[in-house]
Amino acid sequence: MNNNAAAVLLALDGAGFGDWLAFLRITLVGLVDLTLRIYLFALLLYWLTSFVSPGGYAPGVRLLAQLCEPVLKPVRRIIPPIGQIDFSVLWVSIAIGALLILLR
Repeated sequence: MNNNAAAVLLALDGAGFGDWLAFLRITLVGLVDLTLRIYLFALLLYWLTSFVSPGGYAPGVRLLAQLCEPVLKPVRRIIPPIGQIDFSVLWVSIAIGALLILLR
């Protein structure tokens, strides 16, 4: 949700632009929602690149690894890979999906 939509929601609610605390809350929730969705997309890309070029040294893959690995490593300690299948991306994606549902 962008700032214009938040302002329209506040105006329809009767708050106008005077209730800055509600405007700030709506804006922060929208920012967290967008950040989680972008991170979920980054996880999907990282997972796909692990199949296409495992151990690749492309700059984009390195960037995705730097973004995703700090979150995936603790999950891998709890749930280790089974054979060649790593379920950490699945569990982190489920957790992000649950957070997105809670934000609504």
